[in-house]
Amino acid sequence: MEKNKIQDDNKNNVEHLNPIIQWFMDLIHKNPEKHSDLNFYLQKLDISKTALTQLTYKTSGCGPYGIIKEVLASEIANKLVNTEIKIKDLADIFGFKTTGNFTRFMRVNTGLSPSKFRALNCNISV
Repeated sequence: MEKNKIQDDNKNNVEHLNPIIQWFMDLIHKNPEKHSDLNFYLQKLDISKTALTQLTYKTSGCGPYGIIKEVLASEIANKLVNTEIKIKDLADIFGFKTTGNFTRFMRVNTGLSPSKFRALNCNISV
């Protein structure tokens, strides 16, 4: 267990030291509707896909899409819990082409549909 804590601490320290990764995460937070468009982030960061992939693996153990999914799932979870925005509207806000795609994304990343996630985390009825 101690080894995992040390690895996690090292990942967090590297992440804070690497401005490109921090900028990448900030861009994801600010542009959630662009989540599936890696080229958007590559252009904004002025970095190659290979270089970004190397940096993300070095700092987090996963590639750029993994970071995008983590940040996006966190942003969506926050909106589900802290707002009463309709599920369909959240799907639109976050750039999903259909509500079904949005629901699948949430099930894969949280194990729950958006409505069940909301109900379990903020007592809104399904």
